[in-house]
Amino acid sequence: MNLDLREIPFYYVNLERQPERKERMDDLLTRMEIKNFHRIVAIDSELANVNGFAACAQTVANILSVLHERPFVLLEDDIEVKQWDPIIELSLIHISEPTRLLSIS
Repeated sequence: MNLDLREIPFYYVNLERQPERKERMDDLLTRMEIKNFHRIVAIDSELANVNGFAACAQTVANILSVLHERPFVLLEDDIEVKQWDPIIELSLIHISEPTRLLSIS
């Protein structure tokens, strides 16, 4: 069984004060032929008066609490795609127990 990544929702995290990264991600995901992608505004540590790690952790916690559709892909806005194959052969991935998160690097 195969999973076509172009068919599932992609979400990317982006700070409001970094519109150039938003534009780059929109362009990248369009070129990758992702059909359903969305920007999620990250908590800005400078505005929230917390450290960067805390802002990132809270952003991810907020995202996971409201995104209920599965599967989905969550990205940061500084990713670099070196090689792209949208088809994942699921029979090659061994998952020993039910999981809510699968990280593919």
